[in-house]
Amino acid sequence: MVGVVHRPDMMRGWNHLSMWAHYGAGHRGICLQFDKSRLISELEGSASEEVQIVHGPVVYRSGSSIPMGEGIDLGQVREFGVDAVARLTLMRLKEALFLQKHRDWQSEYEYRLVLSDHSALPAFLPIKEAITGVYLGESFPKQLLPALKEVLFQYPHVEVFELNFMNRELRSSSFQFADAMPSLSHPWVVPRRSGSFPARVTELLEAEKRREQLHAQGETDARILREQIEFDLLNLTGIVSRGKDLRVEPLRKTSAIPSEMRRRSAGVPGEVVHFESGVLISAQSTRDPAHYLLFSAALQVLEGNKIRLHTVAMLENLTESPQHQRELWRDSDEVELVESLPKWERMYAVLSERFPTFWGSFEEMRR
Repeated sequence: MVGVVHRPDMMRGWNHLSMWAHYGAGHRGICLQFDKSRLISELEGSASEEVQIVHGPVVYRSGSSIPMGEGIDLGQVREFGVDAVARLTLMRLKEALFLQKHRDWQSEYEYRLVLSDHSALPAFLPIKEAITGVYLGESFPKQLLPALKEVLFQYPHVEVFELNFMNRELRSSSFQFADAMPSLSHPWVVPRRSGSFPARVTELLEAEKRREQLHAQGETDARILREQIEFDLLNLTGIVSRGKDLRVEPLRKTSAIPSEMRRRSAGVPGEVVHFESGVLISAQSTRDPAHYLLFSAALQVLEGNKIRLHTVAMLENLTESPQHQRELWRDSDEVELVESLPKWERMYAVLSERFPTFWGSFEEMRR
């Protein structure tokens, strides 16, 4: 009869043949049996300011749904330390990172326990009160039995079972007769900021919160200017699109801002940029797809109600190695917020006036 479990043992981890193939060295290893509630209690007892725990049943999905966000920023690592940044990432993504797997593995019925600290070495979790049994794989090496007996001497309550494959299934029978290493801290990089690990995590969280507040306020302050820049660049798209053999695409990108002036991650020293936004117009030659004419404009909201504007026009030739970009024109200026819209209108007027010159350079590159 299909779909009926004839023996309760069939659902236990030790009775999954694929588990022995994947994790049990082809039946030459062992399977440990735990009291789930006691094991979770031991795990939760290890939690502290420097140790975070995650546990729960694994959810099996048809595809990946992990929100990676912006990733780990090296500037924040240098400022707060890799341990603090790793903790922030874990707090944000713990369930997606540790409690999701592809549905191809759903036969494992996995319940996962994760202990995270700021050490690269294995952590110690006491299991003496939680371990209840040891199952020997059918091909467990006999020469290892004396060593196993010595290890289990300190666990007199643990039962030992041996497995045998009979009639196309594994069967267990009583056999007569965990691993842990101390955790050592070895940080990848020494953080600039002093203070304990919990203190640096707190500072990092405060910096992230402050950055989000500044971003929201800056976005509100620059809304009219941002919309005008987007409108004008899209209008320029219409002009560029009149050219023959072109594929024109508007993109939301801040490429007009030099890399050294771009908004830093929360808490990283340097100029504080509250908000930045930009548009890139990419005109690609369909006759020769390696050639591009690029227009880009961007704004940055700075401290003290200041606005910094950037515009740039450039050529790009992907046939050259390394990839070649040639700036045709660049302009930037910093003004008061109330003066930013008139300033942008003047910059856009210059960009429009010089468009025929830029187009001529593009045609010359395509010849």
